[in-house]
Amino acid sequence: MMRVLWALPVLALLAACQQADDAAGPSEDTAASEAVVTAAPASEAAAATRAPASGLDEGALTDRENPARLLAFLSTAISAKRWDDAARVWHQGEMDGARLKAELGGHDAPLLSFGQGEQDAGAGSLFYQAPIIVVAEGASPRQGTIMMRRVNDVDGAEEWQLNWHVERIEWQG
Repeated sequence: MMRVLWALPVLALLAACQQADDAAGPSEDTAASEAVVTAAPASEAAAATRAPASGLDEGALTDRENPARLLAFLSTAISAKRWDDAARVWHQGEMDGARLKAELGGHDAPLLSFGQGEQDAGAGSLFYQAPIIVVAEGASPRQGTIMMRRVNDVDGAEEWQLNWHVERIEWQG
Protein backbone atom coordinates (compact mmCIF):
# COMPACT_ATOMS: atom_id res chain seq x y z
CA MET A 1 0.00 0.00 0.00
CA MET A 2 2.81 2.42 0.89
CA ARG A 3 4.43 1.89 -2.53
CA VAL A 4 1.26 3.18 -4.15
CA LEU A 5 0.69 6.19 -1.88
CA TRP A 6 4.08 7.77 -2.60
CA ALA A 7 3.03 8.43 -6.17
CA LEU A 8 -0.05 10.53 -5.36
CA PRO A 9 1.87 13.77 -4.60
CA VAL A 10 3.98 13.23 -7.73
CA LEU A 11 0.88 12.82 -9.86
CA ALA A 12 -0.72 15.92 -8.35
CA LEU A 13 2.37 17.93 -9.25
CA LEU A 14 2.37 16.48 -12.76
CA ALA A 15 -1.28 17.39 -13.24
CA ALA A 16 -0.63 20.94 -12.01
CA CYS A 17 2.35 21.29 -14.33
CA GLN A 18 0.31 20.02 -17.26
CA GLN A 19 -2.47 22.53 -16.51
CA ALA A 20 0.10 25.34 -16.27
CA ASP A 21 1.63 24.26 -19.60
CA ASP A 22 -1.82 24.10 -21.19
CA ALA A 23 -2.58 27.63 -20.00
CA ALA A 24 0.72 28.89 -21.45
CA GLY A 25 -0.16 27.50 -24.87
CA PRO A 26 1.28 24.72 -27.01
CA SER A 27 4.97 24.43 -27.71
CA GLU A 28 7.09 22.45 -30.12
CA ASP A 29 7.54 19.75 -27.50
CA THR A 30 3.85 19.46 -26.62
CA ALA A 31 3.63 15.75 -27.51
CA ALA A 32 6.79 14.96 -25.57
CA SER A 33 5.85 17.09 -22.53
CA GLU A 34 2.39 15.53 -22.32
CA ALA A 35 3.78 11.99 -22.31
CA VAL A 36 2.85 10.12 -19.18
CA VAL A 37 5.57 9.57 -16.63
CA THR A 38 5.93 5.96 -15.59
CA ALA A 39 7.22 5.72 -12.04
CA ALA A 40 9.45 2.67 -11.99
CA PRO A 41 12.64 1.65 -10.24
CA ALA A 42 15.79 3.10 -11.75
CA SER A 43 16.78 -0.15 -13.48
CA GLU A 44 13.32 -0.55 -15.03
CA ALA A 45 12.98 3.14 -15.87
CA ALA A 46 16.26 3.11 -17.77
CA ALA A 47 15.14 0.17 -19.86
CA ALA A 48 11.58 1.45 -20.31
CA THR A 49 12.49 4.34 -22.56
CA ARG A 50 9.79 6.67 -23.72
CA ALA A 51 8.79 6.45 -27.37
CA PRO A 52 9.57 9.43 -29.61
CA ALA A 53 6.72 11.91 -30.08
CA SER A 54 6.23 10.59 -33.62
CA GLY A 55 5.26 7.06 -32.58
CA LEU A 56 5.04 4.24 -30.12
CA ASP A 57 7.75 1.79 -29.11
CA GLU A 58 6.34 -1.13 -31.13
CA GLY A 59 9.22 -3.35 -29.95
CA ALA A 60 7.68 -3.31 -26.47
CA LEU A 61 4.90 -5.58 -27.75
CA THR A 62 7.39 -8.37 -28.45
CA ASP A 63 9.87 -7.71 -25.63
CA ARG A 64 10.36 -10.88 -23.57
CA GLU A 65 12.82 -9.42 -21.09
CA ASN A 66 11.41 -6.18 -19.69
CA PRO A 67 7.72 -6.01 -18.72
CA ALA A 68 8.12 -2.36 -17.65
CA ARG A 69 8.72 -1.51 -21.30
CA LEU A 70 5.20 -2.73 -22.10
CA LEU A 71 3.81 -0.54 -19.32
CA ALA A 72 5.62 2.45 -20.86
CA PHE A 73 4.00 1.58 -24.23
CA LEU A 74 0.60 1.47 -22.53
CA SER A 75 0.98 4.83 -20.81
CA THR A 76 2.41 6.52 -23.93
CA ALA A 77 -0.44 5.25 -26.11
CA ILE A 78 -3.04 6.46 -23.60
CA SER A 79 -1.34 9.83 -23.28
CA ALA A 80 -1.58 10.16 -27.07
CA LYS A 81 -5.28 9.11 -26.93
CA ARG A 82 -4.46 6.05 -29.04
CA TRP A 83 -6.79 3.74 -27.14
CA ASP A 84 -6.85 0.94 -29.72
CA ASP A 85 -3.05 0.86 -29.70
CA ALA A 86 -3.04 0.83 -25.89
CA ALA A 87 -5.42 -2.16 -25.94
CA ARG A 88 -2.81 -4.13 -27.90
CA VAL A 89 -0.95 -4.84 -24.64
CA TRP A 90 -3.68 -7.43 -23.94
CA HIS A 91 -3.98 -10.58 -26.06
CA GLN A 92 -5.71 -9.86 -29.37
CA GLY A 93 -9.47 -9.65 -28.94
CA GLU A 94 -9.42 -9.55 -25.14
CA MET A 95 -9.52 -5.74 -24.97
CA ASP A 96 -10.45 -2.93 -27.33
CA GLY A 97 -9.93 0.82 -27.09
CA ALA A 98 -13.45 1.72 -25.98
CA ARG A 99 -13.50 -0.94 -23.27
CA LEU A 100 -10.03 0.08 -22.04
CA LYS A 101 -11.04 3.74 -21.87
CA ALA A 102 -14.07 2.74 -19.77
CA GLU A 103 -11.87 0.50 -17.56
CA LEU A 104 -9.60 3.47 -16.81
CA GLY A 105 -12.49 5.78 -15.93
CA GLY A 106 -13.73 7.04 -19.30
CA HIS A 107 -11.50 10.13 -19.45
CA ASP A 108 -9.71 11.18 -22.65
CA ALA A 109 -6.09 10.94 -21.53
CA PRO A 110 -5.60 10.10 -17.85
CA LEU A 111 -2.15 10.07 -16.32
CA LEU A 112 -0.88 6.61 -15.43
CA SER A 113 1.78 5.86 -12.87
CA PHE A 114 3.26 2.46 -12.09
CA GLY A 115 5.10 1.57 -8.92
CA GLN A 116 7.88 -0.96 -8.59
CA GLY A 117 6.77 -4.26 -10.04
CA GLU A 118 7.51 -7.74 -8.81
CA GLN A 119 8.24 -10.73 -11.02
CA ASP A 120 7.41 -14.29 -10.06
CA ALA A 121 7.53 -17.66 -11.80
CA GLY A 122 5.27 -20.65 -11.69
CA ALA A 123 4.03 -23.59 -13.78
CA GLY A 124 5.79 -22.64 -17.01
CA SER A 125 4.96 -18.92 -16.89
CA LEU A 126 6.45 -15.68 -15.63
CA PHE A 127 4.19 -13.20 -13.87
CA TYR A 128 4.70 -9.50 -13.25
CA GLN A 129 2.51 -7.27 -11.13
CA ALA A 130 2.86 -3.59 -10.36
CA PRO A 131 0.83 -0.97 -8.56
CA ILE A 132 -1.04 1.37 -10.89
CA ILE A 133 -2.56 4.78 -10.20
CA VAL A 134 -4.83 6.48 -12.71
CA VAL A 135 -5.42 10.22 -12.37
CA ALA A 136 -7.83 12.14 -14.59
CA GLU A 137 -8.75 15.80 -14.39
CA GLY A 138 -11.73 16.30 -12.12
CA ALA A 139 -11.75 12.70 -10.88
CA SER A 140 -10.45 10.95 -7.79
CA PRO A 141 -7.31 8.85 -8.34
CA ARG A 142 -7.90 5.12 -8.83
CA GLN A 143 -5.43 2.64 -7.42
CA GLY A 144 -4.97 -0.98 -8.25
CA THR A 145 -2.61 -3.65 -9.46
CA ILE A 146 -1.84 -4.47 -13.09
CA MET A 147 -1.06 -8.14 -13.73
CA MET A 148 1.06 -9.29 -16.66
CA ARG A 149 2.14 -12.70 -17.86
CA ARG A 150 4.30 -14.46 -20.38
CA VAL A 151 4.85 -18.15 -21.00
CA ASN A 152 8.40 -19.45 -20.62
CA ASP A 153 10.03 -20.76 -23.78
CA VAL A 154 7.87 -23.88 -23.93
CA ASP A 155 7.56 -26.03 -27.04
CA GLY A 156 4.25 -25.39 -28.76
CA ALA A 157 3.67 -21.98 -27.19
CA GLU A 158 2.22 -19.39 -29.55
CA GLU A 159 4.19 -16.22 -30.29
CA TRP A 160 1.82 -13.95 -28.34
CA GLN A 161 2.09 -16.22 -25.28
CA LEU A 162 5.86 -15.83 -25.22
CA ASN A 163 5.61 -12.01 -25.08
CA TRP A 164 4.63 -10.00 -22.04
CA HIS A 165 0.93 -9.07 -22.10
CA VAL A 166 -1.56 -7.69 -19.60
CA GLU A 167 -3.86 -10.26 -18.07
CA ARG A 168 -5.97 -7.88 -15.97
CA ILE A 169 -6.16 -4.88 -13.69
CA GLU A 170 -7.55 -5.33 -10.20
CA TRP A 171 -8.86 -2.10 -8.67
CA GLN A 172 -8.87 -1.35 -4.95
CA GLY A 173 -12.16 -0.44 -3.33
